[in-house]
Amino acid sequence: MILEFKNSEIIEESLYKELKFDSFLSLFEIKMPILADKKLSPLTPAYGKKHFADLLSLELSMKKANTDLSVLIKQSQQLPYLDTLILFFKKKELEQFHIFTLGNFLKKSTGLIKTEKAFPLEICRPDIYSNMLNIIKPFTDNNFSIFTVDPFERKILNKIEVLTHKIEKELIAFEKQIRNSTNLKMVYPYIKKISKSRGDLSDIVSSHFVKVKRTDNKYLVDYNLPDSIKELQKEKSLLYNEYKVKISNRLLKLNNLLSPFFYYFKKVYEKREHRTFNYILLWAKKKHGLCIPKFKKKYGITLKNGILPALNEKVKGNYKPLTITLNKGSNLLSGANMTGKTTVIKTVFFNLSLILFGLPVPAETVNLSFPENIRILLKSSGDINKNSSGFTRELSFITKENPQGTFILIDEFFQSTNPVCGAKLSEIYLSYFKKKEIVFFCCSHYPDLLNIKNINLLMMQDARYHDFDNKKLDFTDFIKSIPFEIKKTDSTKIKKVQKEAGKPFYLALMYPVPKFVEKKILSSIKRIENGTDIFKSKKD
Repeated sequence: MILEFKNSEIIEESLYKELKFDSFLSLFEIKMPILADKKLSPLTPAYGKKHFADLLSLELSMKKANTDLSVLIKQSQQLPYLDTLILFFKKKELEQFHIFTLGNFLKKSTGLIKTEKAFPLEICRPDIYSNMLNIIKPFTDNNFSIFTVDPFERKILNKIEVLTHKIEKELIAFEKQIRNSTNLKMVYPYIKKISKSRGDLSDIVSSHFVKVKRTDNKYLVDYNLPDSIKELQKEKSLLYNEYKVKISNRLLKLNNLLSPFFYYFKKVYEKREHRTFNYILLWAKKKHGLCIPKFKKKYGITLKNGILPALNEKVKGNYKPLTITLNKGSNLLSGANMTGKTTVIKTVFFNLSLILFGLPVPAETVNLSFPENIRILLKSSGDINKNSSGFTRELSFITKENPQGTFILIDEFFQSTNPVCGAKLSEIYLSYFKKKEIVFFCCSHYPDLLNIKNINLLMMQDARYHDFDNKKLDFTDFIKSIPFEIKKTDSTKIKKVQKEAGKPFYLALMYPVPKFVEKKILSSIKRIENGTDIFKSKKD
């Protein structure tokens, strides 16, 4: 089965590629004829909650019944694809090969139903498979592959077989005559192409055993069959048409007998497709360590050990999963450069998007309000094609109306304008959104925002960049540590938070800086540690 997102407007193409959604969807690829592919659409809250509740219930039922999921997957893989067949079923136009496929589906499904005895599909007609099989079996032999024949039909088939051998024998003799008279080796019923420059062309054209047609650059040589062979072929064709009428009448009768079951069978088949999809989701969940989200009424999300697979693959085992809680209203993430704030936002967005499309997520647990609406804005310098700056793009994004429960994610809030205006605009909007029935989450460097009361303040608990008693942290080791842990803070711990705001100085020291610059940076770090204003030092 191949998974695809049907609505591409939810996730911008560039972000879709960057976060490697395709790579994650490939985790669900498994050979499953009944579900060759599936296009996922965003779910409504009601349907989404039911979908995940059904998954949890199915998983629990299998566990209680001690049913092996791999057995269910193996049996499901034997079910053929019937979407096209159902169209012919509806019109009462099932052909013999359709009957073969349908019979095998019914037979294989019967075996699967026995395995699912502890958690059966809810269907209107539990006996539908057995009733349809009882109708089909008298009409077919050899595991539904051929129709049964009555004595009269057998007599016709025997005559056709005798005529076939006789025609083949006479054709062999006739082809020998052609070869002797024209030196051409013919194979019935194929036409022979010969060149105009052929030396024995006159013998071929004059032969009464073949018919020759001239084209622009070649001659086409066809059989000139004798009347004896033509009569045999005609007799065989009449017998075969007579047999076809018999079979057509039988198919008509079988279609009429099966027709009353169409509506119920279609419903059962749709439920079987859905159940098979759920098996695949649970199979991928178990194989790749995914989790099924749980939902709450209060707006927000608690993500425990959430993963961004694209980054996890890149850092090869040095990845630190994300644990974060976002509440209703305003949520602000603070921290120095390169501490993983943008990665945090992308990780939250990635997991929210998967849930919206009905997929298990790469996390230990996740508890949230259903993310019916997700909006994200990442740092941008604008778009010259749209004649917009980064600032106008941000204003356009932030001023749109948002339904209740919307998740809004913004990277580097109002960093697209001057620091004074940017800080004030950030404060105004954070104060505005904290009263709204949405989940607003942004990251920012502006220290004054930490004084806003009644918002969820989060701080990146990054690694130590520098040890005064030892040596600098190696830059390569530092990069491997991203993203770091997040801890909740509040405005009463503002001094500690302000000390954390000096981390860019440590980051600067990881690069080869002149001695003069290093001395001044170290001095600034010490003043921050002592709670002194770094701009009120002695003149250099």
